[in-house]
Amino acid sequence: MNWFGKNLLLILFLIAFTVGCKKDDPAENNTKVSLAITLTTTIASSIISTSATTGGNITSDGGSSILKRGVCWSMNTLPSYFDSHTSDSTGTGIFSSNLTGLNPNSTYYVRAYAINANDTAYGNQVSFTTTTAAILLSTNLVTNITATTAICGGNITSNGGSAITCRGLCWSTASNPTIADSHVFCGAGISNFQGNITGLTSATTYYVRAFAMNAVDTAYGPSVNFTTNAASAGGCGGQTIVTDVDGNIYNVITIGNQCWTKENLKTGHYKNGTAIPTGLTNTDWASTTSGAYAIYNNDLVNDSIYGKLYNYYTVIDPAGLCPANWHVPSESEWNSMAKYLEPTADTSCNYCSQSATLGGKLKETGTSHWATPNGSATNSSSFSALPSGWRSYNGNYLFIHLDGYFWNTTAFGPGSGYSRQFYYMDGSLQKYDAINTYGLSVRCVKD
Repeated sequence: MNWFGKNLLLILFLIAFTVGCKKDDPAENNTKVSLAITLTTTIASSIISTSATTGGNITSDGGSSILKRGVCWSMNTLPSYFDSHTSDSTGTGIFSSNLTGLNPNSTYYVRAYAINANDTAYGNQVSFTTTTAAILLSTNLVTNITATTAICGGNITSNGGSAITCRGLCWSTASNPTIADSHVFCGAGISNFQGNITGLTSATTYYVRAFAMNAVDTAYGPSVNFTTNAASAGGCGGQTIVTDVDGNIYNVITIGNQCWTKENLKTGHYKNGTAIPTGLTNTDWASTTSGAYAIYNNDLVNDSIYGKLYNYYTVIDPAGLCPANWHVPSESEWNSMAKYLEPTADTSCNYCSQSATLGGKLKETGTSHWATPNGSATNSSSFSALPSGWRSYNGNYLFIHLDGYFWNTTAFGPGSGYSRQFYYMDGSLQKYDAINTYGLSVRCVKD
């Protein structure tokens, strides 16, 4: 064999040895390919103004267990886990998600998501639009019905996702009245409200509905019907109502030879048109020595039902608090009424219960305004005393629904005047003194 042949054999031997002795590369044999998580997003259902139901279906975990799953949503496209989202357990399969806290009449975008140790994956995007929310309100029962007037109100419990800009009452002799019929506006916002229905015809059936408006809708409460009283000549020279300087209307009743207003005084002015100070802080209320009034808890609903609370300086002001030809009663005038209704009533005591039953003859019946049990209330006099509470000398408001307190103009002693007090527990009529800076209710007597 020549030199060339020998060298060729050597080279071939070395190549064979090298190839035969090469070790397997672990990295090449053990590498695993990471698979994608596969999932879809469920079309939204049960869509209302503030919520909806959706979900997803995870058909592959991508080779690693699903640690968290759910849906994410936004009012922008392609929502992610960093937007609003739910957490709906773990693992693959179908799951459901409830979306809450949504805005009415709004479009949302949703994607299912799934997270494992390697990846966060999203399903296809779906969208939906929430419904317009309904304003929720009711119509209250009609009260204080006369031949030409009545009082009603409503209660708004949901604004439908947009602020209530206007609310009130509408009425007609036809069922289901609208704001195209007779109506009155009663402010704005969510709350219980009340208003006066005026200009009615005697002995006529009317229908009334509360209404509320926001930027989206006008809604109505259920229709309530009532019938006005028959026309009456009355017992005060034919007068059935009286109007104060602010335009507030009061029904008139006769007790004995006296003519009284049936509702608590609401005026914010003396009869000469001078404004009565109000809005006093507790400190100013306690220290004032001039006329002032307050509204219980500064709530206008209380004003419309129970009237204003006046201090003693107001009821004795020479400018006059009651409507023209009417005045705040004196102690003797209260006693005259008491004797007419109950001849055995004690009118000579100064700090006492005038009668155990006289208050019941003067109190409004039922528990629409009075707290239970409104003991012994018959309202046989038609005076309809209400539990308007009072404002104390230190400015605190106390005992609405429990007690009613009324001024008269007669001074009890230095710094105090006579008052009458009614209680929810029994039918008594109490006669006490009241500090000049107390805020009490007022009724008026015709001159």
